[in-house]
Formats: sequence, structure tokens, C-alpha cells
Amino acid sequence: MSKRRSKPSRQARSVLNNRTLFVLALLLLVTPLMLGGNRPAVWALDAMFVFAWMVLYVWRVMRYDITPRVLPSQFPVIAGLFFAFAAYNLVQILPVFSFLSNNILAFPSGHGGGDTISVARGDTFLALLRWLTYGSVFYLALQIAANPGRSAFFTRVLFAIIVAHAVYGLLLRFQFGDKILFVHKWAYLGSVTGGFVNRNSFATFLAFGVSLGAALIGTRVAKYRQNNRGKLIDLLTARDGIILYVAGLLLIVMALVATDSRMGNISALAGLTVTCAIVIASSSSGASARSILGFLALLLVGFGVVVMFYGPVLVDRFNYDTASVSVAVRTTLYEQTWNMIMHRPLIGFGGNGFEFAFPLFHQGALSADYLWDLAHSTYMALWSEYGLVFGSMPLVIVALIFWRILRSDFSLADDAAGSIAAIGVIVTAAVHSTVDFSLEMEGVTLLFVAIIANGIGETRLPRERSETAEAKES
Repeated sequence: MSKRRSKPSRQARSVLNNRTLFVLALLLLVTPLMLGGNRPAVWALDAMFVFAWMVLYVWRVMRYDITPRVLPSQFPVIAGLFFAFAAYNLVQILPVFSFLSNNILAFPSGHGGGDTISVARGDTFLALLRWLTYGSVFYLALQIAANPGRSAFFTRVLFAIIVAHAVYGLLLRFQFGDKILFVHKWAYLGSVTGGFVNRNSFATFLAFGVSLGAALIGTRVAKYRQNNRGKLIDLLTARDGIILYVAGLLLIVMALVATDSRMGNISALAGLTVTCAIVIASSSSGASARSILGFLALLLVGFGVVVMFYGPVLVDRFNYDTASVSVAVRTTLYEQTWNMIMHRPLIGFGGNGFEFAFPLFHQGALSADYLWDLAHSTYMALWSEYGLVFGSMPLVIVALIFWRILRSDFSLADDAAGSIAAIGVIVTAAVHSTVDFSLEMEGVTLLFVAIIANGIGETRLPRERSETAEAKES
């Protein structure tokens, strides 16, 4: 047997997962730069990149007889729902429904809808490609998160990626004359958009960083107070001190406010509040709770100061007249989208099919001067494209992940920042997704998937630690 083959599988697994961390970090960093990842070419490139690494990953697992840290069978309900949803994407593009009556596949005009559920087979195939990419990233991120030290490092990497994009967005807006990809913007002039076209999508991306930063800082403040030793300067400047996290969080908040996104900032505050509440609830010290509450108050004051300098447009967008017009338009859009959903409540119109089917339901009450190619609500987009049953499956998956993380004992983890941040990020995404489509942008969704996979991976640590302790005792 060659020396290469005799390499211990445990060491080979560690090397493989370290390289996987680098691969995912590169994907998460680069994808948002390409117009937020919201282009078919980007979907295909990301899929090729991720699938190629998955093939290499499986090959090395087999070559070195590696036992993966996490298997889909350990999350049977989540895995089952995902595979069922992916299978339905495939069903939507297959000509297996030609036997159905025209009443089922018919359009409002009364004409038949063809022999497939999807009204745009090519786009639904791209949707399937995207969902498989998300599932692969989730699986790979779970392998990373199963190791406590690697998971903690991955949490910091995720935060650093968001900080880098915040700096990039601020530079493009204030240093390079309001550009996108270093060329003149054609939309959302005056707002920070980074690599994204839409300011709301970039705001959601940045809002995830608010929860990550708060969790990283809050857990370290709690640990410092619980240990009750050392000087304050150590909390700030020690090897894992909070000074860099505070600076990074400040940059994220500056960029977030300058996006001028109302719901982006509201959802960020919701995620921040929940994150700090979880840190306090998981702390065993009253002093820690007071310290974290003080940090939250300080952060809110800092947020207000940033709004004074960078948020005059944001404040103006909260004006009653401006906001009421937006609410009226969205309400009309949601009413017409719901009519669309009710036309095919069980089967939908096909993944990525909203923009092709909605014109058939577009009524005069909704302005025709704008191209309504998105539902402006991820929930309604899922239900309109996949039906109420299958369209709810991704929502159930996220809810199950949220519940699993929420009921874990954070005090048993060496560094629970990743898991706590995942809770805040899910809240942020849930709030913003009610009125916008940020989670339909691949650059945002990939980051979201990586964060929640990292969060649920950490919840396995207490059980694994108990099993390891029992094995040593026996």
C-alpha cells in the first residue's frame, strides 16, 4: 500500500474539510460581486463549481475511506423534505401531465397550458440547478461545522466576507462616484448597493452581518464577564478580542444605513434584538446580561448616530406619504399574486415561472409602467411557483432548523456565536422575505444557507461531547 493511501482517514478528513471551508468562502465572496448572483450564467457557473467540488469531495471520501462527519440520515425530515422538493422541480418540467384536464393546466384565458406544469421549462430547470446548489452547499457547510474549532473559524470568515462587501459598497458609492462593478449604475442612484443591482437585496446581505457581529461580540462579552478576571483592555485587544468585530460591525451598519432600504434596516434590528436576547438567555451571569444589554443600548445609539450622517434618504423614505404609497402598491400586487396562487393552489406555475405567468393575472389596479417579474414576497413566490404544499417545504425546512438550534444548550459549546447568529439571521430573513425577494438572489441565499448550516452544525457538539466522555469513562 502506498504511503499516500496509508494516510489516516481522520487526518485526511480534516484536510478535506479545511479545503472545503476555503472553497465555500471563495464562492460566498465572489458570487455577490456578479450583480448579486442574479443571472442565469452565474447560476450555471456556481452549480458547476459546487458540483465539481462535491464530486472531488466524494472521490476523496471513497479513496481514503473517510467517514463524513454528518450524513443526511442524521437529519431525516430535513433531508426528506429537500429531496421531495427537488424531485417536484423535476416533475414540473417533465411532460407527464398531458393526461390532465385543461381545467387543471389551463390559463385564465381558457387556453390549455401545455403538457407540463411549468410555463417555462428552461427557467424551471435553472431553478432546480439552484436548489441542488443550495443543498450541496448546506451539506458541505455541515461537514465544516461538525468540528467546533473549524465552525468557530467559519463563523469569523462569514463575518469577514460581509465586512469586505460593506467596505466595497461604501467605496463604490462614496469614493468612486456611485458605481457598480466600477461602471455607472442604472438603478438606485445615491444608494449603496455593492455588487448588487437592488439595494434591498444588498441590505439583507448586510443585515445578516449585524446578527453575526452581535453574536461574536455578545458571546465574548458574556464569557469575559463570567470568567470575572482580566482587564477590560484584554476583552478589546486579546487574540480573540472584540475590537475588530466592533469595527467590522460599524462598517456593516454604515453600509446598511446607506442602502436606504427600509425593510433591510427593520429586519436587521429584528435580528439584532433576537440575537442579543439569545445571548442573554444563554448567559449564566446577571452581570453578563447587564453587559450585553449595555452593549445593545450602545449599538442602538451608534446606529442612530450613523443614521444622522448616512441616513437622511432612509429617514425620508419612512415619511408617511412615501411609505403609504409603497404599501398601497404592494397590497395590490399581493392581492393579484394571491389570485394567481389560487388558480393553481396545488401545482403552481413552475420554478422561476412567476414572471411568465403573472402577466396573465395582472389587472389595471396595478401599474403597467413597471415590469412585475418578481412577487416581492418570497413566501408568495414559492406558493405561486410550486403550489401551497411543495412551496411550503423550504419554509418548513428553515423552521425545523430554527427550532433545532433554538432548543440547543448554547452553554455547552466552546463558542456558540455561530448557532446564536443563525437564529438572528433566520429572523432577519423571515421578516424581510414577507415584503421582498432578497432570498431569491443567489448571492444572498448562498450566504444564508452557509450560516444556518454552520449554526445547526454547532448544535451537534453537546451530544458528541457527551458520547466522547462516556466512551473515555468506559
